[in-house]
Amino acid sequence: MVRLLLAPVLTGAAILSVSAPAFAHHPMGGATPSTLMEGLLSGFGHPVLGLDHFAFILAAGLLAAPRTRALLLPIAFVIGSFAGSLLHLQGVDLPGGEFLIAGSVILMGLLLASARRIDDGLFAGLLGLAGLLHGHALAEAIFGAEATPLVAYLGGLVVTE
Repeated sequence: MVRLLLAPVLTGAAILSVSAPAFAHHPMGGATPSTLMEGLLSGFGHPVLGLDHFAFILAAGLLAAPRTRALLLPIAFVIGSFAGSLLHLQGVDLPGGEFLIAGSVILMGLLLASARRIDDGLFAGLLGLAGLLHGHALAEAIFGAEATPLVAYLGGLVVTE
């Protein structure tokens, strides 16, 4: 089994080593939202316009759907994402975030491709940790905004994720 996973992991690591950092991808074209509506639209759109975040959300949903706790598992991701956003807004930096986000997407892909099923508790922990990373990165789009668009953005994120 380890040999089976070695090639995709090494391939992913090679791709990550030459990739450039991702830039914010949200409906405001890189501008910080300045109104309630801009904040809300940015919060709704950002997680699904960014291929990395969308791929993760889709894979996590596909992995969670057949489980007995199918609705509770994504909540771990949403809580982690919200916490990561709040950390970023407080000025806490998570070094290597883009690489770790890419790694989380690769991990979800490997879990989808694998016939092995991991425990719900471990899966919830992975989703929460990945949410922390994704939320931290997503908050870059709102960093420095006034309170109204900031709250609207976070609300949009929670609804979309």
